[in-house]
Amino acid sequence: MKKIMQVFMAFLCACGLLFQGNSLIAYAAEQYVLHVETPYGLTTDPNYKWAVGMTEYTNTGYNVDVYARLTINGQKVYCIDPLRSTINGAGDYTASALGTYTGNAELNKKLGYINALGYGFNGDMSDEMDFATQIRIWQEMRPGLITNIHPDIQAKIDIINQRLNVMYGNVSFAGSTVTLQGYGKEHAQTLEDMAGLFSQYIDNSASGIHTERNGNALTIWAEKGDNLNTTVSYDALYAYADPVSQIAYTSPTSQNVGYLGTSSSKQIQVQVKLELGSVQLVKEDFETSDTPQGDATLEGAEFQLIDDMTQEAVGTLTTDAQGNSNVITDLPTDRTYTIVEIKAPNGYKLNEDKAHVDFSSIEAVDNIKSYTGTMKDHIITGRFEIRKIITDGKESEITKPEKGAEFIAVLKRYVDQYGSIESAYEHHEEFADREYDHLVTDEDGYAQSKELAYGTYIVKQIKGQIDTDKLEAEWTFTVSEEDQEPITYVINNRPFTSYLKVVKLDKESGKEITASGMTFKILNIDTNKYVSQKVGDKHIEEWTTDEDGAVVLDQPLKAGNYRLVEIQAPEGFLKTEDVDFTITNSVVSETDTDGDPIKIITINDEQPKGKITLTKTDKETGEAMADVEYQLTAKEDILNPVDGSVIYEAGELVSQNKTDANGKIVIDDLPMGRYELKETLTQEGYVLSEQVHDINLKQEDENTKEYVVDLNVTNIKPVGRIHILKTDKDTEQPLGGVTFQLTAKEDIYSLDGQNTLLYEAGQPVSVDISENGQYVTNELGEIFIGDLPLGKYELKEIQPLEGYYSNPEPIEIDLIYDHSDQLIYLKEVAIQNEQTKVEITKTDITGEKELPGAQLSVFDTEGNLIETWESTEEAHVIRGLKINEEYTLHEDLAPTGYATASDITFTIEDNGEPTKVVMKDEITKVEISKVDATTGEEIEGAKMSLTDKETGETIEEWTSTKEPHRMEGLHVGKTYILHEDTAPVGYELAQDIEFTIEDTGEVQKVIMEDTRKPNETVETGTDHHLGLFTGLALGSAGLITALTIRKKRNKK
Repeated sequence: MKKIMQVFMAFLCACGLLFQGNSLIAYAAEQYVLHVETPYGLTTDPNYKWAVGMTEYTNTGYNVDVYARLTINGQKVYCIDPLRSTINGAGDYTASALGTYTGNAELNKKLGYINALGYGFNGDMSDEMDFATQIRIWQEMRPGLITNIHPDIQAKIDIINQRLNVMYGNVSFAGSTVTLQGYGKEHAQTLEDMAGLFSQYIDNSASGIHTERNGNALTIWAEKGDNLNTTVSYDALYAYADPVSQIAYTSPTSQNVGYLGTSSSKQIQVQVKLELGSVQLVKEDFETSDTPQGDATLEGAEFQLIDDMTQEAVGTLTTDAQGNSNVITDLPTDRTYTIVEIKAPNGYKLNEDKAHVDFSSIEAVDNIKSYTGTMKDHIITGRFEIRKIITDGKESEITKPEKGAEFIAVLKRYVDQYGSIESAYEHHEEFADREYDHLVTDEDGYAQSKELAYGTYIVKQIKGQIDTDKLEAEWTFTVSEEDQEPITYVINNRPFTSYLKVVKLDKESGKEITASGMTFKILNIDTNKYVSQKVGDKHIEEWTTDEDGAVVLDQPLKAGNYRLVEIQAPEGFLKTEDVDFTITNSVVSETDTDGDPIKIITINDEQPKGKITLTKTDKETGEAMADVEYQLTAKEDILNPVDGSVIYEAGELVSQNKTDANGKIVIDDLPMGRYELKETLTQEGYVLSEQVHDINLKQEDENTKEYVVDLNVTNIKPVGRIHILKTDKDTEQPLGGVTFQLTAKEDIYSLDGQNTLLYEAGQPVSVDISENGQYVTNELGEIFIGDLPLGKYELKEIQPLEGYYSNPEPIEIDLIYDHSDQLIYLKEVAIQNEQTKVEITKTDITGEKELPGAQLSVFDTEGNLIETWESTEEAHVIRGLKINEEYTLHEDLAPTGYATASDITFTIEDNGEPTKVVMKDEITKVEISKVDATTGEEIEGAKMSLTDKETGETIEEWTSTKEPHRMEGLHVGKTYILHEDTAPVGYELAQDIEFTIEDTGEVQKVIMEDTRKPNETVETGTDHHLGLFTGLALGSAGLITALTIRKKRNKK
């Protein structure tokens, strides 16, 4: 026993459970402090009720865990780390989301279910259920870890598992849809959960429908006022709510625990749909559908709706004026119905047919199965009969039946609507067939009407035999009941005559023709004789209309058939075809003051008309031209043959038209007369035609209805073209790349009648790809400018070729329209350009003599060699140097005996004149002095010679005088030897002097000094200095030669 207690104490120390009696050590609220309570003590026996065995060992070396109540800051928590020991009062816990701790959402959800369905569910707050809840948590956290569960505890675990099975199981009718086919519980539907789980579900919320639960069965039905579409919801075991946050509390020293919250319960739903039926009936006329005939109406028909299942009437349908009944609604759709007519509308026969309603074949719309049926009734009809007879003369006795008498019958309400039976009958095609009739008596004078629809009718005779009067009075006939007998009417009439009035009208305007009269005769068709009337002692057979355009025959004509034959038409009209007419009592136009009938014959005469057909085409292509405008004006007053009035005054516009897509204008219906047709506007680019067409429309006879004038006219589309040829003036070779600008010399307007300003004077003219009116010659030196509007232009060279003089003077181009049919106005322009010319002359200093043999070069400003040559006796010409460019003339080598000239800079002027450059060379000049070495004065008498050092050739020999000896034309750069052949008396011979000719035009001086011989006096001039000369001679080392050379060189 002592050993066991030692073990317990060690376990307590290892677990770190610190107690002060039975209470926890208190910590600050902001800390997470674990409180551990073991109400049944500690043990290492896994078979103890409040302990379990484990397949692994804890961090303190035990494989047994015991029941403990855990809280953090008063909140109940469960162990989620069974292999670590707890420390009561540990305050180093950190809170985090359980999801972060486990990383398994499905596990967290199940832990929430275990926490919700274990301890405390349905009030079970026993320690057994608490321990069972902890064990189920361990089983999920560490499957296979827990062993040796006491049966009492396992029983609680089984309850939790049963509840989990409900949560994770599936109710068999979940997600189904129930369709109810009527109100009331008799239409209820019951759903049975075959999985046996539904009894564990609780109601979620009100659904707007009626339900009843019985174990695992759910019964659903609807009462009036319930929703037609709704959803019933149920929650497994407890009410659905959002899940409660789950927290993991972790410690570096103590066991990890968790607040597991409550996972949202599983929810199932059933969709409920209520389908009801509705019935409406439409009453129609069997023949006219929705339009009642006669005086009948579609209103007031009554029908019973009978439930075929119960054989009871469920409602009455009554039609309105449009034949539409009321609607019977909320009908169950699980049965059929029968519709029976019980009352026909006024004027119709009862329909004994039945209509049947079967909702099973009707698609529901918004939960309603709607039936709309049509039931047609036959109209009540009736007939009347007419017997027509005629009397002879003024007596009323019956002589014979009248054949061909005509009568009309029209429903009275139409007569009232239109004001008369005749007016109403004019609209009979708008009526139903049974609402009117037209009767004609047979050879027995008998006629019977058709079956007329229910209602009251007006009947009237409209025609009798041509030699009788007709009955003017109207009478009524009524169809009021079904199967009524026909009513017979007997009518008689007397013979008929009428006066004849002939009115001559213009057919077009309807006006009487008063300007001139028509003459006619009348043929009796029945006798084939012309009518002749005796007036006084004259027999009249022809009649002529008067100034009012009418005439009345003097005597009446008997009833019969006649023909009016026109003998002469009025002036300006066509002759009318013969007009047949009948004298009959059926048509009376007027009556005279005595009330006698007058038959009016209106003769409409036509005027001959003129027609102008114009076809407009392009003269060159023959293509039709659309939108070309013409004006037709009266050339003289155009008179109206009806009354002589003026239709168009002379010069007045009659018509203005444009050609159509086919280039045509048709002007028709023109009165006879003279006209002028003129083009006023044509297409852009074309020339407005100046032709005026004189058109004379003159009547030639009384039969030709239309006089046609055909005009085929053309337009031209002249264009201006310019061909420019640019060549070299000297070689006549084409020059490409020369730029010209084309501008308008004057304002240029379109010639199409619109007078559109195309180009202002001075404006650049660009066609094709030209810009700013600029054109450049091609490699052939050509420019082709085409399709220019006609007018005056100016062509100016604005960019010549390099090395050519420009042509500053503009060239006038005349492309003015000359009113001919010319299509192409071509201007050929040949322009020559001259290359720039430089004449370079190489002369001596006098400028009068060409110096051949000089090597010359010309350079541009960049030092590029342009040309090099050797001068001749002719000036050298260079062509093609650039205008306004600066060039340098350089002498590479001067002619023999001449100094090299300085460079000359010159510029090519754009004046068309050759640029002249003259380079002058100076001849070399040498002065050789023979002087006394002492006095420096010239010495006479020395024989001198000059030799070419290179060749040994003697150039010249001479004897010195008192002046220096001058030589010209010695070669530049050559070395010469000056030699004294014989010295003057009293002088020693001087040593030779070598000197080289410098490249300069200035005088080069060579001085040879002679020294006096000792003890000799030499006269060298007017002064004598013998002692001085002797002293100098003794100290002389020999000949002293002085050579002074000035040179000036300026070459490239």
